[in-house]
Formats: sequence, structure tokens, C-alpha cells
Amino acid sequence: MKYLIKDLANISELHPDRIRKWQERFHFLRPELGKNGYYYYSNEDLKILLYVKNEILKGKKINEVVSKPREEILKEIYYSNEFSKEELNIIEAISNFKYIDIEKRLISLYKKQGFYAWLKEIHRLIILTGKAWEKNFITISDEHSFSNWLKANILTYVVRNFPSTKPIWLVCTFPGDPHELGALLHYVKLLKFKVPARYVGNLPKEELLKEIKMNNYRVVSISIVLPKKWSVVKNLKAQIEKFGSIKVLFGGYGYKLLKNKQNQKE
Repeated sequence: MKYLIKDLANISELHPDRIRKWQERFHFLRPELGKNGYYYYSNEDLKILLYVKNEILKGKKINEVVSKPREEILKEIYYSNEFSKEELNIIEAISNFKYIDIEKRLISLYKKQGFYAWLKEIHRLIILTGKAWEKNFITISDEHSFSNWLKANILTYVVRNFPSTKPIWLVCTFPGDPHELGALLHYVKLLKFKVPARYVGNLPKEELLKEIKMNNYRVVSISIVLPKKWSVVKNLKAQIEKFGSIKVLFGGYGYKLLKNKQNQKE
């Protein structure tokens, strides 16, 4: 992926003038001049810039941080203890939109080891992608692009392997929470256990309530990744339960945090 200096500034939260000054003085970035007269920076440039920023935030002087050659800085970034060599290869594929190798691995796992190995690997990829973003190995754009590809890959698997039936179980994310992969994996597990389910992802609250009201669901599973206030969660649960004897289940990373916090209060 190629970036203009304004893109580097937005991602790193560093002023463009500071980036230019560092580049002119220390030469640790290697932008390429485009035909349009603009300089374009690579993923490696972005990773080095974020690395330099983080090291300075830790209290180091920039002269100390960039005293090593660019190749040594990249080696230090890539071969830190954060990720294994295999994980780094996956991260590199994600940052360069080379999803075909990841797809081949998923297909091979499914054929050789079956459904649960396939599902476990997808779960590992989700966690790895999030960690790679947190550690500045990939951008939020990389993370979103890969997540959307992975979601499409899972839904294609569902269409090919499970017949369409009248659902009794609805799976979604909490209204306003765009993180759908956890809910999607839960949906696939339900189908594997032959539970007639429907997945609707992220719907506005009004549309979600309308969907529940119009259909005879027995259970509604709601995934939470972004933590909510306990009162907001309870309110949504109460609104759903007004439609009849519907069991409302909450899950996900954000719900676990919320539940633990609520238990500490009690």
C-alpha cells in the first residue's frame, strides 16, 4: 500500500512538517516520486515511522533510535518477540492484500482436518489481525479490508454447506457495533449443530427490533465488542423481551469486560 505524507500524518498523529524534518535529517524513510509529482511512502516507511514515534514516547532520543541502518530497524520490528515467523508472513500478506495464500491454507485445513480446525484457524486470524493493528504492524485500513474479506469467505462457506431453513435463532451484533466476525463465527457453529439460525450482522436498533417483532425467534444472540453501559444493555434486553418468550443472550469481548465490571460493583 502507498501513502502520501498526509496519510502518514493522519495515521501516526505526527505533523507533516515533523515527518519531513526527520526525513531530511535522518533519511530513514524512502519515499518514491510518482508521475504526478507527489512522494509516496510504503508500508515499511509507515512501520518505521510508527516505531520511531513509539520509541521516542518511551523516552529515547531520536538520534539513538535512528542510529541503526534502515534494514536493521526493519529487522528489529519484524523479528521482535511479538510474532512468530509464520505470523509475520501472514501479517505481510494482509498488509499487501495477498489473501490467496491465506485462503489456500484455510481450504487445506478444512480438507485435511475438518470443520473445527478451519474454524480455529479463522479465530486465530481474527486475534492475530487485531494484535498486528495494536502493535502498528498493519493499518486500520488493512485490518478492515482483511476483516471484510474474511467475512465474505465465511459467508461463502455457509452458502455452500448449509441449506436454507426457517430460522428460530437470530444472531447479530449490538446496534452500532461494527465488529461482526465474532457473531459470524457463533452463527456458523449454530448451523454446524443443525440449529436453524439467521445472521443479520450490525443493524440499527429500530431495524433489529422490527426484525424480531416480525419473526418467531426463540433465541437472540447479540455480540458486543465495544463495551457499553450496563443500563444500555439491560434496556435493549427488556425491549426484546416485550415481544414474547424470547431468550436473549449476550456474548463477546466487550460483554465479558462489562460483566466483570458489573460483578465487581455487586
